[in-house]
Amino acid sequence: MNTTTTSVRPACPADVPELLQMMRKLAAFEGYLGDFAVTEADLLQRGFPETGSPEFFAFVATDATGSLSGYAVCYTIPFTYDLRPTLVVKELFVREAYRGKGVGRRLLAEVERAARERGCGLIKWAVLPGNERAERVYRAWGGEPDMQWRYWRREVAGEEPTLSRRSTMSNALCTLFLGSIFVVIVALNESVFADEGMWLFNAPPLKQLKERYHFEPTQKTVWVLRQTREP
Repeated sequence: MNTTTTSVRPACPADVPELLQMMRKLAAFEGYLGDFAVTEADLLQRGFPETGSPEFFAFVATDATGSLSGYAVCYTIPFTYDLRPTLVVKELFVREAYRGKGVGRRLLAEVERAARERGCGLIKWAVLPGNERAERVYRAWGGEPDMQWRYWRREVAGEEPTLSRRSTMSNALCTLFLGSIFVVIVALNESVFADEGMWLFNAPPLKQLKERYHFEPTQKTVWVLRQTREP
């Protein structure tokens, strides 16, 4: 197979069974299959709802027979400091039999086209350490690791926040800049909401948040592809 027999198109509800199979393979590769909880019903509800806006959009690559050979799942952050959206590539996966044959590049080209259509200033994604094959594809595409920033995370256990947490978080807006995006953490109705994102790991406010709220760095590296306003 070569790129001339590969087609890329927006995903549709009929793709969900194969899409879920590939998502499970990606989960196994990245080490979270045991926690993988997505079902076909979830994908249909969140990506192809009968009413309301979808939570993600996806592209699928197909071979000459129509079988899916890979996919990309994306979502957008509505605006950042420059009032332009950021497109986030949540997942990119190519079936093993199709790797090294241009399928990933075709998917990424469609992702970039979608970013331009939406007026995005940045495309960002995360890469597992040691995935050198993927890094070569991303560099050839024009991507680069954003070494100034690093993913952090905090598990949401579901317990009621303590009084000290409520008072601390409700008395301040903690705006943590992410290079090209930012996260605002704010108390609302005694609950803490935060956009999933990256935090500058050596900023003094973060050290305090890490100690108090158990934030921790992840292993993934942030990669970006910066967009210009012109196609």
